[in-house]
Amino acid sequence: MRRRGFMEAILLQAFGLPIILTACDSGPRRLEYADLGSADRIDVVQHKKWTIDDKAKIAAAAAFFDRFHDRWMNSYGGGSAPTFIDFYRNGERFESFGVGNRFLTRRNWTRLVPEADVSRLLSELGVSLPPE
Repeated sequence: MRRRGFMEAILLQAFGLPIILTACDSGPRRLEYADLGSADRIDVVQHKKWTIDDKAKIAAAAAFFDRFHDRWMNSYGGGSAPTFIDFYRNGERFESFGVGNRFLTRRNWTRLVPEADVSRLLSELGVSLPPE
């Protein structure tokens, strides 16, 4: 019997009621997000903000995040990161990611990424992570 089914069976026996456990279903997910390449500006936000409208740098950032649609885990409390990269189109922010040395966040989702990839992206954008 699957673990979820086992827990439901125990709760059903203990309380005589069917109970649905959704918290047990928190495995890795694929996240879809907007077309990042359509951005006309990105802001990189740390202790200060860099605004980038160079199309090549925007394309590099879009390509970086487009590589990481899979293996996102729900962090339930939301993610915290030292750097945020916000994508804008026509003055409206349409997507935002947190970036750490070895991880990304998006709303309440987080995933691991290679540290070298993060360093390369931030170097291409002309910024670096603040010291840990």
